[in-house]
Amino acid sequence: MSSISIIKWVNIFLLLSPFLSFSQDFFSNSTYVTYSSESVPKHCFFIEQEKVILKIFSKSWLSPEKTIKFSSKIKKDTIYIIEKDKSIKQREGINLNNDNEFVSKFNNTHFYRKSKDVILHLESNRPYYKKTFVDSILGDQVVYSVNQKILMSKKDSIALKDILNKQKFKAKKLKLVKGEKAIKLYGILGLNGVIEINGKFKKCIRK
Repeated sequence: MSSISIIKWVNIFLLLSPFLSFSQDFFSNSTYVTYSSESVPKHCFFIEQEKVILKIFSKSWLSPEKTIKFSSKIKKDTIYIIEKDKSIKQREGINLNNDNEFVSKFNNTHFYRKSKDVILHLESNRPYYKKTFVDSILGDQVVYSVNQKILMSKKDSIALKDILNKQKFKAKKLKLVKGEKAIKLYGILGLNGVIEINGKFKKCIRK
């Protein structure tokens, strides 16, 4: 399947899904993940019926993981985050980063369900993807874009072997695309970043 076909299939699925009817059960007891950036730490949300749990992942042992609970309500396709609970649990360590400003951005905000597997934080326009959905598509594979063709480290290992072989393939340009830009270019395939490689195969020289 070509890279265009993969992206088209994922986009069609996400576009058609909002027109289907889903119960509140699809919201509840699910973990949603998103991309991180320089200003946004790696985090995820766990959705329950009347509670939303924000988990901010640790960058190192000096910066402990945080778990913040918000009270919430689910009405049709919208999750209303009401307020943050006073109790904040975190692992032992020295907290060098002040995450209060980031956490406060979710007080009195909303999540809208775009599809069965995607919710959108309306105030920041940031998509969050159901973790089980992400795992079914990406797993632990690395995503490459080789001359604009999508290849994945395990699924396309044979094709990648020749491309990454310096004796056969001459890479002219190599860069890592991540964050919001990767999502805009590659959809959910860009969630963990995409390694873009542009180049050409070397001609065989007969002796």
